[in-house]
This record gives sequence, structure tokens and C-alpha cells, in this order.
Amino acid sequence: MMKKNLSAGLLLVFCGVVSARAQGIPGTLNAAGGAAVVNNNVYEWSVAEMALVTTFSGSNIALTQGVLQPMEPTGTSVTDVNWFKQHFTLYPNPAQNRINLNCNIKQSGKLTLRITDVVGREMQRKQYDLQAGSTEVPVDISTLLTGNYLLEMFFNNAGSNYNTTYKFQKQD
Repeated sequence: MMKKNLSAGLLLVFCGVVSARAQGIPGTLNAAGGAAVVNNNVYEWSVAEMALVTTFSGSNIALTQGVLQPMEPTGTSVTDVNWFKQHFTLYPNPAQNRINLNCNIKQSGKLTLRITDVVGREMQRKQYDLQAGSTEVPVDISTLLTGNYLLEMFFNNAGSNYNTTYKFQKQD
């Protein structure tokens, strides 16, 4: 009887040590941000906007999970981002029924637009043959639910390929 109580007690102590240890392991996977220790407290930050944010907290821990979204258009390279900033303007943002894409390009090409929600589900995909010069491309978003979306843009002209992603907000 004494051995059973001792074994059960050791098991509880061991589980308590393991669970206490699990709570004490710090770690953050963060691609854009940093961390600092101030007065034995760890402060971590991110540079972006958060969508789908949920925060859970306990006596010794706070966990925030969500989807980080860039505040500026992003592409596969700095060249892509700069090229799109020079040749394309997306407005209005936020929008209710339609967003407009103002294109001012020097050579004709094919533009592919893909709208996804913040978890990556494709909502729309369209292709346009653009001529050199200034063109206005209206994009109907009236069927989308209120929320944040990503507009992925792929442009091919004369053997050059560019792509980038813009974030926009659909409102009622």
C-alpha cells in the first residue's frame, strides 16, 4: 500500500515538473520582428498587420496566434515590388463593391489577378490582355464577404515576369 502511494506521489511530482518545464520553454517563430529582455521580461514584436487574431492567456503565459500580413505590396524580389509600385495603383481600399487597378505600362502584356482570403482559399481568378499605356481594370468584389483579402498579381510581358501581392479590405 505504501509503495502504491509513493509511486503515485512520484508520478504526480514528475508530471508536475514536466508540465512546469513545458510552460517555461520560450520560443517564437517570427519572420519580421525581434525580441528584447527588459527586467527579466521577454518582449517580442512583429512588423505587419494581424488578421484573424486570437489571444489566450493564463497565469504565466500569453499566446497570440494569427496571420501576419505585409503592410506594403510584396513580391518575389525587390525589383517586382518596385516595378508594381511604379506601374500599378490599387484603389479604393477599403472598398465595398469594386476595386480599381490603374495600370500604366510601356509594353503590352498579360495580367493575371487572383483573390484569396487570408487563409489562402482562392475566391476569384481573372486574366487580362493589357495594351501599352494607361488602362483602368475594374475588379468586382461584390460577392465577397466583409473581411481582408489578398490580391495576387502576375504580369508577363516581352519575356519578363513580375508578381506581387496587395492586401485589401472588403466592407459592406
